[in-house]
Amino acid sequence: MAAPFLPRVRGFDANTSEIEARGIFGAALAMDWRQALIARGFGWLVENGTLTTPITGGGTGVTVLDLEQPQLVLNIPSGLAMVPLRISIEAQIGLQTTDAHENELWIGYDRTQVQANGTSTAVTPSNMRTDLGGTTAPFTARTTYTADGVATPLINTLARKQASTDLQGLATNMNVYQFDLIYEPVNPPMICGPANISLYWGGSIALPAFSQAYVLAFPSNLLTVLS
Repeated sequence: MAAPFLPRVRGFDANTSEIEARGIFGAALAMDWRQALIARGFGWLVENGTLTTPITGGGTGVTVLDLEQPQLVLNIPSGLAMVPLRISIEAQIGLQTTDAHENELWIGYDRTQVQANGTSTAVTPSNMRTDLGGTTAPFTARTTYTADGVATPLINTLARKQASTDLQGLATNMNVYQFDLIYEPVNPPMICGPANISLYWGGSIALPAFSQAYVLAFPSNLLTVLS
């Protein structure tokens, strides 16, 4: 297995308020720190679901949310920091057959531990610099848990969305066709490993969905020199 890809950052230290970059003609310029880190190879994308095949929410084939069985996990090992840039979940709500059906999307993180594999499937993160497509991410990602990972994850909420149906008569009179959640923080948390970011979706009936997680991942000692 190839060594994790950890490019070196220049100009990222305790005495710098912005990250230095070199323009296409060689002159120095100032960049947004997120975009500068992406340019240096620290940006990663993890997708869940392919083309027209979503991932159905709920643990062990049931529909309700189960903290031990997320739909997507980004595991952050010790020595690594992760910053969420944009996390999106797009659900395909089925026919709501009775009043008060619940549908829920949830994005959170556990600051204490990585999530165990349980029974799940590995996902390969892609670098946000397309010319670095063959590099290995410094973190792992897993999807579609059908058996428990960590028995007691300690999830802090980043974002959530919930919808409850009110049929106003027959079930055929009501359906929700669009249900999504986009988390794009202005001031994102910096999550230092061991930790994980977890995505959940589910409800009263099966809830298929797709997701995309854009994150920065870099050595956590780059943060400690700033404190």
